[in-house]
Amino acid sequence: MSNRPIRSLLHVKRPSPAMVVALLALFVACGGTAVAAGVLITSSSQIRNGVVTSSKIANRAITSAKLAGSAVTAHQIANGTISTGKLTADALNALESSGTTAFEYFRKTGPESQPKNTTTRVVTAFNVPAGVYAIFGKAVVTDLAPPSNLLIPGSPAAGRCELSAGGDIDDGSAMISTSYGSGPADVFTQITHTFAGPGDITMDCTGTTAPWRASDATIIAIRLGNATRNQVSG
Repeated sequence: MSNRPIRSLLHVKRPSPAMVVALLALFVACGGTAVAAGVLITSSSQIRNGVVTSSKIANRAITSAKLAGSAVTAHQIANGTISTGKLTADALNALESSGTTAFEYFRKTGPESQPKNTTTRVVTAFNVPAGVYAIFGKAVVTDLAPPSNLLIPGSPAAGRCELSAGGDIDDGSAMISTSYGSGPADVFTQITHTFAGPGDITMDCTGTTAPWRASDATIIAIRLGNATRNQVSG
């Protein structure tokens, strides 16, 4: 009998990597789906942070249904990536309303030779789009009575104008004649108003002497994101 130690006779060689893979495959095949389920990824906790990169995600693989509420914020959206064609009509209207847009409506001459104390439409802003507006009106009112002098004093007179938008009204006045002189005067008005739909803005003027005329009338409506009218006592 050989004198080699029994331990050397029982020595088994370490299996090769190929043999390990083969044995593992045989083990899974024999165990069926129960074994397979045990080695599959079934929870996000099994995935280490940073393992799944964008290159591993197929195009169009992530749909909106897979995103949590508020998961995408403005910080995640690159500048210029969303076009107006991708927005709903309501969203587009909301964005347009939040910006600043100005509309001007003007009339260079007229009305001419109006009787005293007669209110006359001077300028109209038709079909102003819906929105919140700061509105400014101006008209030049001129007294057309014969000029007064030291020998023939005239009568003091004023030009008055009223700016109106959907029931919101402002009026202004300026002297257009004194006892010893007359001339054109600028009358200014201003209000804020919210149009739920297209609406009109009007400005009417009058002179307290005859005859009078208006010229260079203008309405400027500036659309704002928001405006609040507050009536105060002082």
